[in-house]
Amino acid sequence: MAHNPLTAILADAAQRSLSLIVSCDSPGGRFTTPVLLAHEVVIEQAVAGRKVAAEAGDAESEDLLIGRVRIHQKAVWFLNSYLK
Repeated sequence: MAHNPLTAILADAAQRSLSLIVSCDSPGGRFTTPVLLAHEVVIEQAVAGRKVAAEAGDAESEDLLIGRVRIHQKAVWFLNSYLK
């Protein structure tokens, strides 16, 4: 089976995001910051994955990741608004 770099990028993003959320041990507003950081990790990794998909000529995956970036950027905006 061939190694898929896009799968590796997304798996890394999921693992890093989960570790940020799980590491939060306090309820309330302090939970929001790790979630915000997790969204930022997903954005970073999805952008990297989009570039891999573009280089591979995989327009469907590229489009999917563009949509994910948009969703997570919106979540970051909402969380930043809440924290202000």
